[in-house]
Amino acid sequence: MAAGVTIAFTFTETTYAFAVTNDTNSVLCDPGVTTCGEGGSLASTETTITFDPGSSDQVTFTYNVTGTVMTVSGTVDGTVITATFQEV
Repeated sequence: MAAGVTIAFTFTETTYAFAVTNDTNSVLCDPGVTTCGEGGSLASTETTITFDPGSSDQVTFTYNVTGTVMTVSGTVDGTVITATFQEV
């Protein structure tokens, strides 16, 4: 990840959206593109979030919330991803 990259997530009970800006190293966006995003439907349980359920792009993450910290883990295209979010 390059310094200055911003990732913003927005969730409702049944949808998600994320936007990436200033991705100068093309870590999340396509090569040569510095701003990108994605959105779709989601389903959740007490321990999982499934993005794009029922589609070929379906990805399920496990999550845990402790106080104001949420930790999410899953595998996307063979790459293990773990992220920690702090409520601000």
